[in-house]
Amino acid sequence: MTEERAQNAVVIVTGIPANLLVVDAQSYEDCFICVSNLSRKTYHVESTEKVQSYTAEEAKDMKVIGEHDGLCVYEMIPWWSTLV
Repeated sequence: MTEERAQNAVVIVTGIPANLLVVDAQSYEDCFICVSNLSRKTYHVESTEKVQSYTAEEAKDMKVIGEHDGLCVYEMIPWWSTLV
C-alpha cells in the first residue's frame, strides 16, 4: 500500500477533500494514519484482509467507516470514552 492509495481511500470513504488531509508521520508500511484538518478526526487505513483477521478483542476499539479498493478506513475509539 502506498501513501497515495491510503489517502485516496479516506477521500472516497469520508468525502473529505485530499487537501484537507495530512498523512501522519507515525504511519508505517502496513497502516497509514490520516488526520483531517476539517473534522480533526484521525483515520487509520489498513488492508481489508488484515482488518478482517483481527480478533473481536483486537477490533473492539475500531469503528470501521468503510472500504475502498481493498483498503479499510477506520477510526480508533479512545479507551477513555467508556469511563464516563
